Amino acid sequence: MRRYNEASAPEEPTSAHPELGSDLMKPRAVLVLEQAIELGLKTSKYDMASKAALDLARVYGSRDPVNAAAALALAQSCRVGSDG
Repeated sequence: MRRYNEASAPEEPTSAHPELGSDLMKPRAVLVLEQAIELGLKTSKYDMASKAALDLARVYGSRDPVNAAAALALAQSCRVGSDG
């Protein structure tokens, strides 16, 4: 019978990818919403950025309250920017 030896166990990767960093670890929905926010801000479509940021806040929810609050603040800022 072969015994499990911790020394021979494969090492856990410390990062997802050396060039992409933590982007590979994020859920696809978060990546898409972040891209929508970036595009909305670059093209001055603040209504689109606001909606994507609000959805991002919902995705983060209570699991990540700091990022949820940041996304909500961005959504509100974009809404004010699109009204004026």
